[in-house]
Amino acid sequence: MQMSLSLTTARLIWRFRLAWQRLRGQSRARSMGTLAGFYRQMWQDAADRLGATMIDLANGFWRVEQGDRSTLIHNYIVQIDDPVTLNLAGDKVLCHQLLAAHGVRVPDHAAFTLPAIDRATSFMGRFPGSSFVVKPASGTSGARGVTTHITDPGECRRAAALASLYGSQLLIERWIPGESYRLLFLDGEMIHASRRRGLRVVGDGRSTVAQLVRAAGPSLDGSGRAWRLDVELTLAAQALTVDSIIAANRTVLAQSTRAPITDSVEIRTVFDEEATALIGPHLRDEAAHAVRIIGSRFAGVDVITLDPRRSLQETSGVVNEINTTPGLHHHYGLEGAGSQTPPAVRVLTRLLGTPDANEISGAVSEESACSVLKGGGR
Repeated sequence: MQMSLSLTTARLIWRFRLAWQRLRGQSRARSMGTLAGFYRQMWQDAADRLGATMIDLANGFWRVEQGDRSTLIHNYIVQIDDPVTLNLAGDKVLCHQLLAAHGVRVPDHAAFTLPAIDRATSFMGRFPGSSFVVKPASGTSGARGVTTHITDPGECRRAAALASLYGSQLLIERWIPGESYRLLFLDGEMIHASRRRGLRVVGDGRSTVAQLVRAAGPSLDGSGRAWRLDVELTLAAQALTVDSIIAANRTVLAQSTRAPITDSVEIRTVFDEEATALIGPHLRDEAAHAVRIIGSRFAGVDVITLDPRRSLQETSGVVNEINTTPGLHHHYGLEGAGSQTPPAVRVLTRLLGTPDANEISGAVSEESACSVLKGGGR
């Protein structure tokens, strides 16, 4: 009874806290309202590039026509995958099971419900010294209901109370050190990749990691528990500690993200850097295999790895999630963006059955769509 009362109270507190954040405009999850302008401009740019006509049907709904061919678009949702594939991909537990059964590396995980939260805490007991993530098992995006860097049963209960606001089926995973990558696939071909760049430091043969991190900007002194834990576990995966002295010119990943990590929830994965050229053939093939298992034609594969040039087996990395109807805003406005054909043009080319986008001449610019994206915040 005491546990039930505690979880009920935690749910009420989370409801109030999230409502207060929305009221004050502080919600961490990015709403479609902030992206609608970007998507309209993105598809308009793509249509113009292909010599097609885009027609506004309603707010967030468009028809793109070219000759006797046409397709309907709703913001980021396009007419490629069938509803069964979409529903399958939306079930995180089922996807983990299918991928693991076919030899794809996924996080150690366990499914549970709020009344059966002992399953989650028992799972934690199997991996002493690890950090964990609790999330809804299906039906969410934008990190809604997700809590990271969990280390004890009390934190797990609070995280589960939050996740349960988005669905009764919950998932706990071991937290994996490394950077997050989004590999975008269209009919079996990787057409783009982005990443959430971590904090790297370069050794000088004299300084410890802690000193190098301090020189780079953030400090380990007085930082939050989650921030310190992220650094410690990321270094441990490379057989290092904050007191390790790094050889001259050696680059080390010190933190999984450059963004501040606070002891909070719903920390969105914001992909901020172009990564297409960084993806090695092994990782690309592993991600393509995962997409084939799910049966999706158009998907974003979220991968966590210490080195995208190597296989997941070599880096102890994982396929963390497969996103059908992937948000293309994750592939625009990135640092180091190249001059390749924008993803929206590739997708619209396939939807309309026009010649391959790479064969269409003319310079490509993301400027108009990206200006809207940056105006709406990240």
